[in-house]
Amino acid sequence: MKEFGVDVSEHQGEINWEVAKNEIKYAILRIGWIGNKENHTIDKEFERNYNECKRLGIPVGVYIYNYCRNEEAVKSGTEWLLRILNERDIELPIFIDMEDSSLTDLSNEQLTNICITFGNVLDGTKYKQGIYANLWWFKNLLNISKLKQFKKWLAEWNNNENHSADFVVHFWQFTNKSKVDGIGNVDGNYCLCECFENINKIEENHGVNNETSVNMTGSYIVQSGDNLSSIAQKYGISWQTLYENNRNVIGNNPNLIKPGQVLQINASTNRETAESYIVKPGDNLTLIGKKYGINWRTIYENNKDIIGNNPNLIKPGQVLKIR
Repeated sequence: MKEFGVDVSEHQGEINWEVAKNEIKYAILRIGWIGNKENHTIDKEFERNYNECKRLGIPVGVYIYNYCRNEEAVKSGTEWLLRILNERDIELPIFIDMEDSSLTDLSNEQLTNICITFGNVLDGTKYKQGIYANLWWFKNLLNISKLKQFKKWLAEWNNNENHSADFVVHFWQFTNKSKVDGIGNVDGNYCLCECFENINKIEENHGVNNETSVNMTGSYIVQSGDNLSSIAQKYGISWQTLYENNRNVIGNNPNLIKPGQVLQINASTNRETAESYIVKPGDNLTLIGKKYGINWRTIYENNKDIIGNNPNLIKPGQVLKIR
């Protein structure tokens, strides 16, 4: 399945989203860029682009262009990004854009740790994590085996039917020459997930699937006029169950659901109750935590003696205590 969408920034100027919505399924918006001197800067068109997409029901993702050369700087930049978002709804991941030539003198470990730090700041929030890079960056400058928790957004303009990566790709920027009414020339993207509303369900690309998918039993996109009781009635469950399954999306007030939010319907029925879990290739603590309905930090604290000082370095075969 290839769902077509665009990524945009202030370089596209003032977009006519009313027209563009007829040709796209989603939009990934540049929120700005982050730097090394606390000089993080918001994209001039971000607020308008976000508000227009929300008004028109266009699902959005976000990307931040990265100039940061160390973990301290990217931590500051990511915290700034979260303050700008201020709990706004983002249906698709927040991507760190790793492509600037000023970073290529850094080591593989340094660049990978910049990405990991970005993810660690987002971990525990309601936002999904992603990395944008071209194929050369992914294969030569980043240690992709340490970045399992991220959705991969690949830039490869190859004029072919598919990308050439030998790892799981979730979003593929296949051209910089798409033409979309209301926008003009723009980057074109395919979402290669089974469904872009539920990007944790990953389809196999080129027969390779190195990441563990989360098993969900169904999702629902909130429409104008919905409330939890009316949605719950559609699926034969109580509104309280629906709320508990989606508290991280809805927030503390069950009466304040918003159009465009993606609610998991029966997520709680899939949560396993085992006392221990054997780590498999591609696992990370976030995915394991979702499987059992608990925070990854709880699993880490329960297993620090097994995992060690770095929660990102769990190993296949380790037996983790769950409860």
